[in-house]
Amino acid sequence: MLLTLPYQSIDTAKFTIRPFILDKKGRNVSHMTYQEGGSEIHDLAILLPPLPFIKYDAAANRLQLDTSKERLFESKWTAIQTKIIDTLYMNSNSIFSRNYTLEEIQMMLHSLFQNHCLTVYVFPTAIVHSAIETTCPITEVTPGTPIRCILRLHGLMMLDYRGTSSVRIQHSLPFISKCDT
Repeated sequence: MLLTLPYQSIDTAKFTIRPFILDKKGRNVSHMTYQEGGSEIHDLAILLPPLPFIKYDAAANRLQLDTSKERLFESKWTAIQTKIIDTLYMNSNSIFSRNYTLEEIQMMLHSLFQNHCLTVYVFPTAIVHSAIETTCPITEVTPGTPIRCILRLHGLMMLDYRGTSSVRIQHSLPFISKCDT
């Protein structure tokens, strides 16, 4: 069973972004942890509100969800991204071996949320559950269908492409379901 917190209860002050380290595959990663009830949670799972399905791009593995009617969720997710950006900015010299401006850090982060749209990565084989105990692949969900997901945050990964650094929020969707309308 996966401990999942509702997005409403997320407190960014409880997030800690650990120093970057090389993982077993030689990737530069930083784990995020969350303090809850005296315990440190790794790979925080967040229950998202029902969000209308915009589209799924199977070539890029990108799922887009409309957040425009969920102001509290937008506020929470903006706060999470701001916490990540601020932490990277305050520690840019030790993380990147040079100081970056806040604007440069903002541009480096592959943001999952922009313009009332949450964009997350999921494979085309992802299964979407329904209340009537049927399933379908994510590629068969129609635009406008409200879906609810568990978004699991693993940490950050630093990428370097031809001398240009960027940071990606590592995440997964362990559960996706259609909501009754």
